[in-house]
Amino acid sequence: MRSQLVLTAEAEDDGQRVTCRGEHPAMVAPAALSASRTLAVLHAPSTPVISGYLPGEVLVSGEHRTLTCRVSGGNPRPSLLWYRSGRLLDDTFSSDAGGSVNTYNLLVTSTEDNAQYECRAMNQLMEQPLMANITLTVHYPPLEVSVLGPSRVEAGTSVSLTCVTSEANPPASLTWLIQGEAVSSPAAVVSQVRSGGWVSRSRLVQKVQESHLREDTHQLQVVCKAQHPVLARPMYKTFLLSVTEPAGPPVLEGDLTQEVTQGTWLNLTCSAAGGHPQPTLRMYKDGVLIPTKVVQEGAVTRVRGQVKVTPADNGSEVKCEVTSAASGSPKVTSRTLTVK
Repeated sequence: MRSQLVLTAEAEDDGQRVTCRGEHPAMVAPAALSASRTLAVLHAPSTPVISGYLPGEVLVSGEHRTLTCRVSGGNPRPSLLWYRSGRLLDDTFSSDAGGSVNTYNLLVTSTEDNAQYECRAMNQLMEQPLMANITLTVHYPPLEVSVLGPSRVEAGTSVSLTCVTSEANPPASLTWLIQGEAVSSPAAVVSQVRSGGWVSRSRLVQKVQESHLREDTHQLQVVCKAQHPVLARPMYKTFLLSVTEPAGPPVLEGDLTQEVTQGTWLNLTCSAAGGHPQPTLRMYKDGVLIPTKVVQEGAVTRVRGQVKVTPADNGSEVKCEVTSAASGSPKVTSRTLTVK
């Protein structure tokens, strides 16, 4: 006697046991004759499923995540591979009775923003792999804040300073402080860089007043403050601006309009008030530099020198010149000698 069973094999039939049992009145149950076979159905696995990250979820730089890719079924058991932006990242999958699984431990950094992770499942029956993918969104703060501008400015003039952050996501907000006080400035300009992050840039144009300066100092403290949702505290970049002040005009002290007698020594003194940094004073007689000694008396710079008068000095010009880093050109005063 022969019995034939025709089955249309389905994926869920893989591993099922089929039994043929023979029974006869002369046989006492359960001593029936039987034969069994376990079906092996070759089939593709299910579509991969990724867990550990939800679409649209925001990750923060510095956190750890475990991405898990899993497929069910598949005969032969499929390989399960992780790819990052098209490049093989991890092929250490494992298989069990339910299918295959591959987990990847990720340290989130700024470079993971917009990174695409793809899981591919493949066995010998398949011409093309089954795939699932996710694209990460990562928030990260700027690593650096810089202030660009001149290191020196003259009191009473305007200075232009620019604050720039390194890339961040989302962009950082910027504010300015002068001597610890917040000042208004145009809104920061935000631009996207090739990596996908955002650079913030703010320009401050400020007239430097003497009232801005602290007592006994000629430095202006300018601070750019960057704030970002990821940071518990703002980032600060301090910029010290040296403020210069031009010295007053030179003054030849004493009455040089009176006649001087030949053969005598003429004491000459020239002074200039204020100035930062300290100005330089020089005295000349008919273009020849007179050796002098510098004396600083409070805010007044004074030089003293001597010349021996000869008849040839009648009508000579005595000139005093003051120069400083805060002045574009020297300031000059002069007198004409009358020798008796």
